[in-house]
Parts: sequence; structure tokens; C-alpha cells
Amino acid sequence: MPEMRSAPIDKGVFWPALVVVLSAIVPLISYPEASAEILGGVLDFIKHQLGFLFLWFTFGVFCVLLWFAFGRYGSVRFGGPDARPEFQTLSWIGMLFCAGIGTSLPYWATIEWVYYYQAPPFGISPESAEAAEWGAMYGLFH
Repeated sequence: MPEMRSAPIDKGVFWPALVVVLSAIVPLISYPEASAEILGGVLDFIKHQLGFLFLWFTFGVFCVLLWFAFGRYGSVRFGGPDARPEFQTLSWIGMLFCAGIGTSLPYWATIEWVYYYQAPPFGISPESAEAAEWGAMYGLFH
């Protein structure tokens, strides 16, 4: 049987990262109410005071991508001038579609019922027994 060797751990990266993560997680777990209040305030500040930055940043990235696509770099062929794509355009479209579906299915399969439990349609009162029943049933129709 071949001997399995594990990759060495880079201690200069691992230990500082562990200290940073634990220094953030331990207070959050130790003081959940205060943590929720502080993090809620931070989220509100980001949403209400810095929301325009997210919009402008997204617009800027979109403009740069358009510049790349339609500028002088748009005709650059990856792999050299004689390289040919491994997959056809229709295959790429299919792979991107399947990747999008594949990433959203595990997320929505586990969380969609909670969404319908907390905000059910058709005038059902939130977080009630009827909302729980509705949340369990309605997700199956997707």
C-alpha cells in the first residue's frame, strides 16, 4: 500500500489566521445579543451610507469589462494565435447554465422553506403553523 503523505502546514500563515478567526468568533459566540446589535448597526451603516459605493463600483467594473471586450484586448486569443477552443459556444452556454443551477439548488433546497415560513403569501400569518405547512409544501413546486 502506498504511503500517504500529507501536505505540510505553513505555520506562518496558519497560526495568525487561526488567531484572527478565533478572536472574531469567540466574542460573537460569547455575547450573542451585543454581537447582533453591533453587526446589525454595521450592516445598516453599510446599506444606508455606503450603498451608492456598491452601485458605482459595479457600474465601474461593468464599464471596464466592456472596454476589455470591445477594445484592443477583445480580439486576444487565449492560448496563442493558433489555439482552438476545447468546447463550442453552445457547450459553454450549457455548462454555465448547469453551473448556475448547480450552485443555487443546494442553497435554495435548504433555505426556501424558511423564506415561506417567515413571509408566506396569500395573507397567511408569518411564523404560524399554517405558514410552516405552506413553507414545507410550496418549495416542492419549484
